[in-house]
Amino acid sequence: PRMSSFIPPPASTSNGKSSILELDYEGTQKLAEEKWFETPEAALPSPPQGKGKTKGGQGKQTRGYINSLRARSKRALQASVDRFTEEKRKIQDSSERKWFSTVMSTGTLQDKVAALTLAVQESPIHSLPYLDRLLLMASKKAAREQSMGLEALKDLFLHTLLPDNRKLLDFEERVSRHCATYPKRKNNQRTEPSDGQVATWVFEEQIKERYVKFLEMLQRALNDPQEHVKRGGLNWCLELLCERPEAEQQILTIIVNKLGDLKKKVASQAVFTIHRTLQRHPGMKSNVIKEVERLLFRPNVSDRARYYGLITLNQMVFTESSICRKAAGELIEVYIALFKTLMGQDSGPKPATTKGKRSKKSKKFNKSAKATQLSTADAASPRMVSALLTGINRAAPYAPQEYRERLEEESDVLFTLAHTAPLPAATQALTVIFHMLPPADEDEDHNPTRKHPKGDRDKGEYSGADEDEKQYQEDAKGSGGSLTKRFYRALYAKLLALAEVSSGHRWLTLFLNLVYKALLRDENRPRLSAFARRLLQCCWLVSPHISCGILHLL
Repeated sequence: PRMSSFIPPPASTSNGKSSILELDYEGTQKLAEEKWFETPEAALPSPPQGKGKTKGGQGKQTRGYINSLRARSKRALQASVDRFTEEKRKIQDSSERKWFSTVMSTGTLQDKVAALTLAVQESPIHSLPYLDRLLLMASKKAAREQSMGLEALKDLFLHTLLPDNRKLLDFEERVSRHCATYPKRKNNQRTEPSDGQVATWVFEEQIKERYVKFLEMLQRALNDPQEHVKRGGLNWCLELLCERPEAEQQILTIIVNKLGDLKKKVASQAVFTIHRTLQRHPGMKSNVIKEVERLLFRPNVSDRARYYGLITLNQMVFTESSICRKAAGELIEVYIALFKTLMGQDSGPKPATTKGKRSKKSKKFNKSAKATQLSTADAASPRMVSALLTGINRAAPYAPQEYRERLEEESDVLFTLAHTAPLPAATQALTVIFHMLPPADEDEDHNPTRKHPKGDRDKGEYSGADEDEKQYQEDAKGSGGSLTKRFYRALYAKLLALAEVSSGHRWLTLFLNLVYKALLRDENRPRLSAFARRLLQCCWLVSPHISCGILHLL
């Protein structure tokens, strides 16, 4: 037998199916394959058609009107739950009801979780009390009970309760959309939503609230001291973030916070989780960059968390699309700001010095300032700087021109690194500068007009290598602000670092590749001669296999 409908005339969908809110227990079981958010009452209204917009269409609704609709929706939902429960009690076998009550009272924990899950899946809109019992189970301190409750809730939200193509809406937003779609007519009356619609709206809001509670419980579970619990929670976050759009910013914040976990495997899995998410949803790059940026510039962030944050950013894959180019520009801004912080350029405002005795506040400020300087010096570790420069090298080719110009403003710090840092960081700094060099046809230093005093080397009349090197040294000393000359001078000075490289150093290939590209680009004969002479000198100082590589390069 059919239940009395919320709507005065019996409503039906366009394909002849009745609403799930209008059905009794038997009808609900027939429509078990249809999710609650696929019903006509849960459908989002289409935008209003026509050129004219009425004055009451788009504005915020009064609080009294919203409260009256909310009270009406709660009464309608409770009436539907009562009718559903009564019909279920009539149709169900007494033994089945007895089994459910026995399981909930004396059954094992696994049986209780399974029974509650089946009850919610049977008709979610009529089973909120069972969902609340699962939430209560997941909030317990017992590890096994908490884990089983969280896993059951994750499956329910993922496969039953959350829409896969939109976010959940709260009640007020639903009312605003309805009023925008059906504005007031000339007689100052509006098409009121049916009881079935408002009941679905308040149910959607309650699901949204319970999902927020579930995420809070999941975040607390990720702070568990046991490593396998944290890794399992990250896997659940990955599933929820990739499959459902609801609360994606909150889930992303939970994952990014685990980059600072004390367990290395957990932090590494957080990096992996973010990269897997970007593979599924490349459009989330900007959101990930902003969230990791908050972590990097947090006041008391550890060096390990900052390093894992940099690894997360510098492993991003970019393409020529507009979204990726915009994200690459945002990354350059983050790298520049972090670069200044690591190199100690962002020192805060200095306290005003006064004659006589200093106050206690000024002493405390000086102590905190010294501590900040020490922590900044420690944070600028070679691997941190290397990870930062790796990210710049990967993002710079895809960034718009305005961001490259911003990068050129930090060239002095990059040259300082190129001269003083170890070979890995110096190679990355030189690579960044190499990307900043002007094109060959626009570079004044690229095609020198000065003729060689000793004749034309192409005709075999030139033999003044020493004069070339002397001329190059003079050009380098008087280079002034020429970016190209400064780059080749720094690269030339760094060639002697090859003698300090071990036989299996992984940065050797990158450095020689950079030297090859720089020499292939250059047409300044004195400079090329000086580089060739210096490389031949290095062959006496390095291992035989490195000497073979240098000779092959020449």
